Amino acid sequence: MNERAGTGLLQRVRGWLTRKASSEEISGPARAEGSATIRNLYGFHVRPTTRFLELAGQYTCAITVEAGGARANGRNSLELLSLGARQGDTVQVRCEGEDAQEACDALLALIEDRFHGIE
Repeated sequence: MNERAGTGLLQRVRGWLTRKASSEEISGPARAEGSATIRNLYGFHVRPTTRFLELAGQYTCAITVEAGGARANGRNSLELLSLGARQGDTVQVRCEGEDAQEACDALLALIEDRFHGIE
């Protein structure tokens, strides 16, 4: 390969890499967040946590839940239980990934709906 051909190829590769990097920075992973109030009588205990985890398992995005200044991985039962969220507390749900908006909407609706009737 002559030097001139190698330089042209190098310039094309650099241009492609620059465009790819800038498009990734602009698009990035999808994010969604929202808050909901715990309405069930006993708060975020074992049965509501189980329902939350079952629903979260239907999505691929990363899920974070915050309550009272504490943060939990939305896929970890012990961390969710350790939040100690009670009736009347507001929880923040943050999702990041391909299906973030759908997951966030579904999880917030579950919380607002008293985890489908669990007290």
